[in-house]
Amino acid sequence: MNEISETLKHFGECTAYSSKGHFKSADFRRILNYFLIIINIIFSVFAMLDIFNDTAIKIMGAFSLCASILIMMYQSKEESDFINNSMKAGEEYLKLHNDILLTFTKGNYTYENAEEIKEKVNKLNSKKKPSISLIGKYWAKNSIENTGEMNIWWK
Repeated sequence: MNEISETLKHFGECTAYSSKGHFKSADFRRILNYFLIIINIIFSVFAMLDIFNDTAIKIMGAFSLCASILIMMYQSKEESDFINNSMKAGEEYLKLHNDILLTFTKGNYTYENAEEIKEKVNKLNSKKKPSISLIGKYWAKNSIENTGEMNIWWK
């Protein structure tokens, strides 16, 4: 029974970090898009005000051009689906995490419960989904361990 308990805790921890990682990756991408749009607006306004010298305006223009290119890349079909697909993956992992937590808290879990959960986790892990960004990964880790965004029941 203790081995089954540890297995459920392991899957609970994995699904918690995966869920939060997908959510944070989507949040980061959304924030990045807003930031790039703001850079374009600010630099365009500065260029129109004509209060900077030519070199500064050229540098701002270069940053604005890079921001525009990144915005276009992020708004392409594949990239624009990143946020939605990351949110969906996060929701799927969160639902599975809650199912594992419910099974664990009931206390009458069996080897069959653990095997069923293992199959669900493996199926979800093998499903096509966006990868978790490095920033999303560390942001999720910080959110779970330091800011208490999730109940750490698996420890």
